[in-house]
Amino acid sequence: MSGRTVLAALGTVMALTACSGLPCRLGVSAEFVSLGKNPFAAAQPTPVGRSINTLEGWRGELYMGYGDYDENTGPIEVSAYDPRRSSYGTKLRFPTEALELFRPIGDRLFAPAIDPRGDGPSAAVAVGTSDGRWANNKAVWMTHVFDVATFDGTDLWLVGSRGSQAIAARSRDGGATWETALALEPRSGVAHDFARFLFVFVHLGRLYVQAQDRQGGLFPLSNVFDGAGWSDGPNLRPIPNTGAKPLPVAGEIVYFGARGVMAFDGQSVRLARASRTRVRDLVVAEGVLYVLDGREVLATRDLAWWVPMAIAPDRATSIGVLDGYLYAGTAESELFRYCRPLQSAGP
Repeated sequence: MSGRTVLAALGTVMALTACSGLPCRLGVSAEFVSLGKNPFAAAQPTPVGRSINTLEGWRGELYMGYGDYDENTGPIEVSAYDPRRSSYGTKLRFPTEALELFRPIGDRLFAPAIDPRGDGPSAAVAVGTSDGRWANNKAVWMTHVFDVATFDGTDLWLVGSRGSQAIAARSRDGGATWETALALEPRSGVAHDFARFLFVFVHLGRLYVQAQDRQGGLFPLSNVFDGAGWSDGPNLRPIPNTGAKPLPVAGEIVYFGARGVMAFDGQSVRLARASRTRVRDLVVAEGVLYVLDGREVLATRDLAWWVPMAIAPDRATSIGVLDGYLYAGTAESELFRYCRPLQSAGP
């Protein structure tokens, strides 16, 4: 069955299947069931801080990111929803002002400290292991850490900033020690400007970053690491002033762009899906890309044929997938689950 046929069937079955015991109603556009509020996000002192900005399903639990690093909130609880117990719990009190991203790498889950609290090396990345333990790795000092990646499966990369420089740091020993692999000064010439790497990804044996100045804007080219050295790469055209959240799907890398979902095939960048409203989140599960565009959730396997899947709750800010179910987080700290399993119409 082709990817287009599978997705068309998936959309049809999701509209017709039974609700698996959840109190949803056929024929209602928004069939998400509330699971209550994340108490740790709800306790944040600012509206921005209470918004659930990212969801990551990992080892039977759904992890949630929140916080307000502009207003210097925190510390942030690394928290998760456990559907087996229908409860929220905390894994680690992490000295950062916000969590915006989770990255599963190997058998670990990483959460970068977007803005570590304090003036010294208080945090860099929170690390969860397969035995359920979490720890704060602060072996490298960075002003901000925005993303995490591995180049060859054995190393780790953190990207962000240190002082005025955009920094890419690399560890070859599991995070015990770090080296500065790339440091770029701001290029704007504006007094007190600073540069940042807001994202990192690896594609076809190359690692990509692209810096931007806070006031001077995006650097014109990306920087590409091939295992031996750095070279200039294409302008990846990410959305300005935020993490791009790059994810692999259909042999390409997709991420947030200024006008929608961008796709990079290793040679060129294109707009894979123009946004009618605003793309709020992306998630990939079982080879399917799910996009939260305004309140509409769209799905695609091949970045060509897009299927409307669901209407998310009002003020939805994030989506995630755990054990075959679609979840949505909102600006009011509330978590919802779609009443029908995605796998009911899998390939």
